[in-house]
Amino acid sequence: MGKQLRVLIVDDSLEDIEQILCELRHGGYDPIYERVETASAMKIELEKNLWDIIISGHSMPFFSGIGALTQLNHTGLDIPFIVVSEAISGDVVVEYMKSGAYDYVRKDNLAQLVHAVERALQETEERSQRKQEEELLRMTVNKYRMLLENLPQRIFYKNKNSIYISCSENLANDLHIKPEEIFGKTDFDFYPEELADKYRKDDRRIMESGETEDIEERYIRDGQEFLIHTVKTPIKDEKGETIGILGIFWDITEKVTLQRDAERSRYLASLGELAAGVAHEINNPINGIINCAQLLANKTKEESIEKDLASRIIREGDRIANIVSSLLSFAQPNDRKEIKSKVHVNELISDTLILTKAQLNKEGIKIRLNILEELPEVYVHPQQIRQVFLNAISNARYALNQKYPETHDDKILEIISEKTVINDIPYVKVTFHDHGMGIPVDVRDKVLDPFFTTKSRHKGTGLGLSISHGIISSHGGKICIDTAEGRFTKFSILLPVESIEKTLKKETK
Repeated sequence: MGKQLRVLIVDDSLEDIEQILCELRHGGYDPIYERVETASAMKIELEKNLWDIIISGHSMPFFSGIGALTQLNHTGLDIPFIVVSEAISGDVVVEYMKSGAYDYVRKDNLAQLVHAVERALQETEERSQRKQEEELLRMTVNKYRMLLENLPQRIFYKNKNSIYISCSENLANDLHIKPEEIFGKTDFDFYPEELADKYRKDDRRIMESGETEDIEERYIRDGQEFLIHTVKTPIKDEKGETIGILGIFWDITEKVTLQRDAERSRYLASLGELAAGVAHEINNPINGIINCAQLLANKTKEESIEKDLASRIIREGDRIANIVSSLLSFAQPNDRKEIKSKVHVNELISDTLILTKAQLNKEGIKIRLNILEELPEVYVHPQQIRQVFLNAISNARYALNQKYPETHDDKILEIISEKTVINDIPYVKVTFHDHGMGIPVDVRDKVLDPFFTTKSRHKGTGLGLSISHGIISSHGGKICIDTAEGRFTKFSILLPVESIEKTLKKETK
């Protein structure tokens, strides 16, 4: 018994049909067939049954081979179509081939029919398999494209020279390009030179080691800096040779900030208790020392050694008393009688500059004000906020004097006030921007810690920023520091327009 073959024969000659079936059986097939000789009959058979092949005559009383082929094409079915006929002109054969016929076999050479059928079936099978593979590939590509487009993580692939090959759509959006436009670009096309060079060195190290690495690093998007967690892994070919690097990263800025704030809060709480105890223990004896030294100073002659020593004791005693006062402010930032009130921050800035402007002018520091007049009022302890502003100006003065001991065109302190919105909460933002020494990278996370200072001995206690942080936190605000070592520092204070209770409610929603 031969191979089963489902054949739809379009012909009106029973004798021709019998010859076709005989040839197929002789070629090893067991044909299951139907005969049609009109368009309507062919339409019914194409809708009703599945056919492996269609064999058609050329000319019939009520139909034609070209008509049958046209009807097949309208269905969109992929069934090979073979014309079996007496000799026909070359132009007609070309018309058949252009219309999609697989082959033309002359009746006087039916021995070629089986070969034509075999080739047609084989090519149809291969075509069907290719379509299945293409469809599977398309579905796979769509599935991974959907994953890439919906994952919040940014994904990229670079070759062994750290040249981008592809990236996820959300990373392309960050870079303000289309995903396909990243091909051939490098990190130097998108990031500051220092950061791009760091990314490239990481790539080279990972590809040379052949090991996957987790890295916490900086990321710049629209001029804003974020902290990201990056996983980079080398890509290897079938020979085990590294041909590139695959990376995925996600934003951990908020998570790290919350962790640091929680750690700092615990640290400050325990340190505050210690500071309060130490301050109270020191306060009484130091006042006694100052009073005794003042008595000695009053009883000694001017220009005498004793007078000079007593004066030195008083000065150093006052310095200790100021440190003790700072300790108490740090330990008990809310232990004040001042009542909160609604004020304009521009008034607080003006009040602060009245106290410091003479000193700034003396040191050659130019003040540049960029003040937005139409700002909403904030509900604060005015004196506490002035203290924070004074501390910010003091730090800026120190940084500018360190970089420019004399007058200089860039010895500038710019003060900016503006309105901003973070997580649907309106804030008034005051920024003190100096072009001074900046903060070294290795200590940026420590500047808000108590007793930490970058100033030289006798220039600071390391409590100013800690106290400022405590004051602003107690108002429901935030302190942000943007700095580049040797270039600038932007110290920004954000005060909520609404009360701290409303602000906290919004933040917890």
